[in-house]
Amino acid sequence: MAAKTKHGMAKTRVYEIWSSMRKRCHSPGGKTFQRYGTRGIFVCERWRTSFEAFYADMGDPPDGMSLDRIDNNGPYAPENCRWATPKEQQRNRRNTIRLTLDGVTKPLAEWAEVIGISPITLSTRWKRGWTDQQILKTPVQKRGGPYERAR
Repeated sequence: MAAKTKHGMAKTRVYEIWSSMRKRCHSPGGKTFQRYGTRGIFVCERWRTSFEAFYADMGDPPDGMSLDRIDNNGPYAPENCRWATPKEQQRNRRNTIRLTLDGVTKPLAEWAEVIGISPITLSTRWKRGWTDQQILKTPVQKRGGPYERAR
């Protein structure tokens, strides 16, 4: 017989998040196990065995936020998790391009906001094999060059 929960939070959003986290990492029959468990993503022992420990470390999720691993290839553990906005989640995917300048690494989209250059321009430079320094430091050429004026 399964032990009854004593925390009284089995129907809460945070409990669902905890339960889903464990399933995707440790239930081979689950829909998303291929994207987590088979990649070696796991839930730390403290959280895997205790909802109360997870709740003590993370608390309630703020409205509009979801559980995010800071290092996308790392475990679900207190030092690697945060509540994140959809924008933060989008920028923390495996396929996100990250660029480093002066020892600071950020997603390409964030650099675009910081330096004021279109993410499309930065992405095109990256695809062409430019170095991070070149991608982020090269000014955008002004429109109206010889090809533009000839029209």
